[in-house]
Amino acid sequence: MQIIVLGLLFGIVAMLTNGVQDFFISTSSKRIGFFSTALWLQSIELFILIIMAIFSAQYLQVNITFGLIIVAITAGVFYGSGLLLFTKGLQVGNVSIITTITAGWGAITAILGAILFSEAINGTQLIAIAMVILGSIMVSFNIRSMFRSGFRRTSAGIVFAVPALMSYGIAFFLLSYLSKQSNWFMAALLITLFNVLTLFVYGRITKRPMKVRVESAPMLLFLGVLGVIALLAYNVGVAYSYTSIVAPVSSAALAITVILATVILKDRLATNQKIGIAMVMAGLIFLSI
Repeated sequence: MQIIVLGLLFGIVAMLTNGVQDFFISTSSKRIGFFSTALWLQSIELFILIIMAIFSAQYLQVNITFGLIIVAITAGVFYGSGLLLFTKGLQVGNVSIITTITAGWGAITAILGAILFSEAINGTQLIAIAMVILGSIMVSFNIRSMFRSGFRRTSAGIVFAVPALMSYGIAFFLLSYLSKQSNWFMAALLITLFNVLTLFVYGRITKRPMKVRVESAPMLLFLGVLGVIALLAYNVGVAYSYTSIVAPVSSAALAITVILATVILKDRLATNQKIGIAMVMAGLIFLSI
């Protein structure tokens, strides 16, 4: 039971910090572009992790095999690819639909973790996990806006959202594997490094603008700190608890983003979003008892 509670606590930390980060990323990306935001945000996170490594050298004293390096590269490529596919889907499709599909990555990671890590999950916990996943999906779209959109607009971008869902799910599963096989800090450092390299290579090939204005630096630094906290919380959670617990809780970050939009931007919640938030909260409570 202590293992479940530990995973739940770190999953909630990752959910909260990711939710706040995602809310402010939407503001930043509108000013400097999503790709520049993603590249520089990941670069800042890498810089923070390197600084932490200098003062916490004991976390680097781990046997990194060639196989783990391959896993880290693969995870970084999958994560970077998921980010790019998600971005493209938002550009050409309905935001609510694309976000809804992609929000299901926690289910992919949880299923892979339960099967390949042989994690012992009872029936009540399975129901609670399902409630968190379904609730996070429901909160990610406004059903009123979907009905106002035409079918073509609603279905556009799905071809990018489904691969993004799979890419994120696999990336976070591989991150869980790295955290268990090396340590939670080294896993964060490696996946962030290879994610930055993936984004940089993509940017160079496609000739994307990579410069940002100096005045954007404070916001990107703030977002970078949130990102590092979320990543390390996820890694600690999966290193000492179950991936099938931590992943779905972390993926419910969108509920926090929607709540912030409601409080700060005065966005109105649709009925399905209110139900989704209630399901996420109920699922978290059931996991904790």
